[in-house]
Order: sequence, then structure tokens, then C-alpha cells
Amino acid sequence: LEEDHEVIFCSDEEEEEEERTGGDVDMLEGPGDDGVDGRVVLHEDKKYYPTAMEVYGEEVETTVQEEDTQPITQPIVAPVKPKNYDLVEKKPPRTVYSTEFMLSLMNTPELVRNIVVIGHMQHGKTGFLDCLVGATHIFDEEGKKTGFGKHQEEQTTAGRRWTDSRVDEQKRGLSIKATPVTLLMQ
Repeated sequence: LEEDHEVIFCSDEEEEEEERTGGDVDMLEGPGDDGVDGRVVLHEDKKYYPTAMEVYGEEVETTVQEEDTQPITQPIVAPVKPKNYDLVEKKPPRTVYSTEFMLSLMNTPELVRNIVVIGHMQHGKTGFLDCLVGATHIFDEEGKKTGFGKHQEEQTTAGRRWTDSRVDEQKRGLSIKATPVTLLMQ
């Protein structure tokens, strides 16, 4: 050995501690030694981050997986799927009165009457309003016998329950939400 280098022998206890701590052993410093050790430490032997057990504790079970369990066909962030909550008429049905006449009557609010239909469940509120809509609108003959929800019955307004605008109301055959309707009647 050359005279410039100092040889340091490690005991078995120091080697065991080095293996246990991942290579972070306090270096022996002598006089004039600036903390530089002549040992070569491989990249794999260095400890950069704490282990999962040190971070989360012994009570927590952590797993590290090398492969993705998510298939390649499934996106990491799934796109938002639009949900349909309301049934909206694409084209309003024809009425027995003209739209211009109804709009001209709205300019005179003293002729407008606002009513509300209130009653217990299954007492015919939706059926009554369907009859009013049927009296003021013209429907095609097709679709008179469709029915929605549990009630597959013939309805006067081409199979449409006009106060059931939500999909769940149509499926249940039960109105949940209040629905305003504008009708022109004599």
C-alpha cells in the first residue's frame, strides 16, 4: 500500500449495520480528514428514499407492482359520459291554436290565469293534465298505445306523460318534480 492512504478495517458488527441500514454508516473521521472515504459505493447500494415501512409504519401493507393491471384499451382518465336526466321534445306537437295568438294573450296579463294541480299520490294529477294537453294539442295516430314505466296502458296524449319529464319519472310512472305547463283554453 502507498503511504498516502489509510487502511480502515470494519468489524462484523459494522458490516451488519451497513447491510441493515442500506449502506449509510457514519464514516470515521480522523484529523485532517474532510469526511472523504476512499470506498466506492455502487449506485444500487445507495439509499435515496425511505422504504414504505419507514414511511407508513409496520401496520400498513404496501405492494409494488412492476406491470400495469389496467388494460391498454382503458384510458387512465376516463372521458366524462353525458347523462340524460330529462326528456325533451325535439319538435313540439301542433296545437289547436296559433302560437302568435298565445303570445298576444301574454301581453295582457289580466287574461292569464295561473292554476296549480295538487293532490295525493296516485290520485290522477298527471292523467288530468294529460287530458288538458290532449284537448289543446293535435297528435298523430301512431304512438297512441305505447305507455311508459310500469303502466303499459293507452294514454290520450300519444303515450306521453307530460308532467313526467325526467327519465326516472317515466320509468316509475310517478311524477316527482313540479312541471309548469302553458295551455290556451276557452
